[in-house]
Amino acid sequence: MENELNGKVAIVTGAGRLRGIGRATAVALGSLGANVVVTGTGRDPETYPEDKESS
Repeated sequence: MENELNGKVAIVTGAGRLRGIGRATAVALGSLGANVVVTGTGRDPETYPEDKESS
């Protein structure tokens, strides 16, 4: 069953937190054989840079 997703690509958003559901999903998909692309900020919204349009 570990190669169930072999050759497939999975894109997981929200994987920036060490203990979040996005990271857990990415790990699970990878264990099933998928090539996984992850994205996430790993930061609190208060630390985001200011938008160029709002400055």
